[in-house]
Amino acid sequence: MLCHCLKRIDWRSLFMLQQCSTMVDLFYSVILSLLDYYLPIIKVTKSSTDKPWVTPSFQCLVRSRQRAFMSGDVSRYRRLRNTNTNNYINVRSKADK
Repeated sequence: MLCHCLKRIDWRSLFMLQQCSTMVDLFYSVILSLLDYYLPIIKVTKSSTDKPWVTPSFQCLVRSRQRAFMSGDVSRYRRLRNTNTNNYINVRSKADK
């Protein structure tokens, strides 16, 4: 996705600039805005009580399941519960090897 977006950018306006510093500023602003969009910074919270097999994606699934439960969305909760259970089994089996 990022690669396709970079290919579609018309860089002619960059090359028409007279000063190198302006070219660099424009280039960096384009690249940084695309990186912010396609590769956002995500905060990951680790606790000292977390098991070694608990990954950030697993934590995200658990939070999603809990949000569905708290909002009363039973069908979404059950779907996420089943996904969490399958994910838990896979992650634990990989950690035990």
